Amino acid sequence: MPLLVNVICGAAILAMMLVAMMHPDAGLAGIVVAFLGMLGLFIIFRSEALREEKSVSEVKKRIRKSRRKHRRQMKEEERERQKREEEELRAKIEEEKKRIEEIFRKASGTKEDGLKNSEAEYPDL
Repeated sequence: MPLLVNVICGAAILAMMLVAMMHPDAGLAGIVVAFLGMLGLFIIFRSEALREEKSVSEVKKRIRKSRRKHRRQMKEEERERQKREEEELRAKIEEEKKRIEEIFRKASGTKEDGLKNSEAEYPDL
């Protein structure tokens, strides 16, 4: 029930309780009506509290779910970034290996090749 309906029902029950207790001929019936009225008020306000609690728990669940999703997404982005960095480093390492191998290949050639290379690089010698 909406809150307005609960408030109206609660006011009606309170009015009925007051009339039942204040009426001179009420006696035991007045006490029973007052007790039933209090029970009705308790049920109304308890159901409202449960509904509010349920909506709060649903909101908390949604927040937790979105946090988990965000964390998963951030972890995935971090993994992808690390993979890219690793690939870039591997590419740099491969380039450096090739450059070093080229230097060693040139340096480890025969004397004549070495002389030819040095003569090509330094014609003044």
